[in-house]
Amino acid sequence: MHKWLISDLHLGHKSIMEFSPDRLGPECRDVSVAEHDEILKVRWNVTVKPNDIVYVLGDVAMSVEALKDFKFWNGRKILIRGNHDTQSEGLYRDIFYKILGTAKLNRVWFSHAPIHPDELRGYPNIHGHVHDNIIKHNHRPDKRYRAVCVEQNHGWPEPYDQVMRELK
Repeated sequence: MHKWLISDLHLGHKSIMEFSPDRLGPECRDVSVAEHDEILKVRWNVTVKPNDIVYVLGDVAMSVEALKDFKFWNGRKILIRGNHDTQSEGLYRDIFYKILGTAKLNRVWFSHAPIHPDELRGYPNIHGHVHDNIIKHNHRPDKRYRAVCVEQNHGWPEPYDQVMRELK
């Protein structure tokens, strides 16, 4: 069993490719919404095995249909809710085996939107929400934060252990 991290899938989002045209890599710039979702699904299911755990740090789907399809993607899914996760609680409970607002695991906080480390007693923060942006301090990437948005890895779920090592 492996653990994975990803955020901001935005399945079913009619304009996501306009906001972030390179999110799946330059070779996928002109794909439709359906193609976008299918590419993410294929990358997910190639990476994630049925017994793996995936932390989805918010903004899963923009439509009920896309969210219902997500139920059949591989893995045991844990949701850290994001600002676009606004469907009924029951729908999420049918897909995710845990639904959280934030979580603290191994001295690292998980959230959808970044949280300043001073609010987290100095612990680092794995988050989503920023898409292709990186939080900086003194004009350099701030090592206290780590985004796992689709744009950060072109739609491939990221290995939990690798991301955790980066923050230690």
